[in-house]
Amino acid sequence: MDNGSLEHWLHSDEELSNQKFNKLNLLQRINTAIDIASLLDYLHNQCHIPITHCDFKPGNVLLDSEVLGHVTDFGIARFLPTENISGVQSSSSAVKGTISYTALGIYAF
Repeated sequence: MDNGSLEHWLHSDEELSNQKFNKLNLLQRINTAIDIASLLDYLHNQCHIPITHCDFKPGNVLLDSEVLGHVTDFGIARFLPTENISGVQSSSSAVKGTISYTALGIYAF
């Protein structure tokens, strides 16, 4: 994509920063957040078979020439069951994705 990843725009190192990776203005941030939220809503709630990304982070969001967000890297994405067929919920004890971006709710304390 023309504008690289959202990671570079949000967390670029000032020493390595160039004109391309200036900070996003407020309107660009809001529009990018809306793009991404709309896509995640579609994947979770509107797909025939819901999908969860499992590794959602700024590095997996690419920005096009108009700074529109596109979610990438569905390598560990999972289809979500639409019904609880057996009556018993199951979960995986293995944490997947990037640890620093993993939702705290999946950890048992």
